Amino acid sequence: MAGPVASMTASPPRFKFLDFMKGLALLLILWAHLGLWWHDGSWTSIHTFMVIFFIRPFGPSNFIFASIFGLLLSVEMRENEGQQKMFRTRMVKRTAVFLVIGCILNLINISDDVFAPGALIAAGLLRVLLNCNIFTFLGIAQIAIYFARKINVAIQVALVALVFVSYYLVVNAFTAECNAIGVDYRLGDLFLSDISTPVAILYFLLMFENSMAPLVPYIALVFLVNIVYRGLIKLLAAPATPVQRDRIKAEMRRVAVASALISLAGVILGIMPSPGAINQVEYLNLINDDAYRIWNPGIGGFPLFLQPANPAYVLYSFGLVSLLVLGGTWLIDFTRRKWVHIDLIATFGSYSLTVFITHAVASFITIRIGLLAFSALIATIIVLYVAGIYFWHKRFRGRLSLEWFMRKFLATDFIQGIKARRGRKQEDQGDAGYRRNGGS
Repeated sequence: MAGPVASMTASPPRFKFLDFMKGLALLLILWAHLGLWWHDGSWTSIHTFMVIFFIRPFGPSNFIFASIFGLLLSVEMRENEGQQKMFRTRMVKRTAVFLVIGCILNLINISDDVFAPGALIAAGLLRVLLNCNIFTFLGIAQIAIYFARKINVAIQVALVALVFVSYYLVVNAFTAECNAIGVDYRLGDLFLSDISTPVAILYFLLMFENSMAPLVPYIALVFLVNIVYRGLIKLLAAPATPVQRDRIKAEMRRVAVASALISLAGVILGIMPSPGAINQVEYLNLINDDAYRIWNPGIGGFPLFLQPANPAYVLYSFGLVSLLVLGGTWLIDFTRRKWVHIDLIATFGSYSLTVFITHAVASFITIRIGLLAFSALIATIIVLYVAGIYFWHKRFRGRLSLEWFMRKFLATDFIQGIKARRGRKQEDQGDAGYRRNGGS
């Protein structure tokens, strides 16, 4: 897939590096999830260390960033082509699908809580709906992306600040309420049955730390990408010309500087170590007394800019991933560099729906293994997984994958179908009446 400007096509094709970043994110998430489900307890500390320092910034955050960037670019391109109405219809359909998949993933991930003996059905269903994983978040983010583009940049900056301030206000009020009634929030196992004040409901609805992508503060990413990348996205979505390449390169440099400053701001804001604003289980796992422990317990915590529910982490991870995406996009999509492994992982990333759903099956496989055995097993699984998806794509074009069904679903005009069936029914009724009247 040639670079969008280098190839001089009428409109930019799908950016291979964005799919590569999604594929890389999926592989890292696969390692983290399978390690969580299958570890025998002897390497808890190193698993947590890898998740905090490497997998989380380049896994979930990377996937969300690449998805938001791709969605913004898609909106811009469709508007340039005069296809706003069609895009809005497809966006609503895609949002519905993402929300349904997100609820299914929540049901799988917290099935023990939902189906526990004596558990309230209503509470379980509420938890399924409120846990904001990557797909639930992206379903909501798509709507936010569409409207954010129409908002003044100054207002978007104010909205980012509002999101961050609301996080600090609600979390501080929530912990104060827990302390006042003697509820221990540090183990991250609280639910509305433990505390159900208005502040607690707001926390569980928007900021629940056990979720993969809490809506607050993650929704700020929508505005950050739109603010920083607005000019670049307009250039990438416009018809390609030789002059465009130099403009894109200059704009990429501007975005790179802004991204580095935002990441630095996140580090400064969250440099202080903490065991966690609410959930401190991850810190306890990080300093677990096993043979692989790296982090020194004497530090008393780990930096806030590495804690996923914290605004400092949103800023840090945004800048970090943004720099990687800029460099990779230029290297792969604009210089026409071709590497087999890039193609393999990019193809893997283009089937993210299928991978997310199928990999969750591993949570039902009960095995407990050490680090060395897991390393050999996960390497084998990754090779087979990536090769299998690539073969499926090349040989069958992904037929019967979730992406294949999604394309069919998005291409179906249900309203027109209903109108057509209604028209045929009226025609049949007219023909029947005509025959009853003897054809006169």
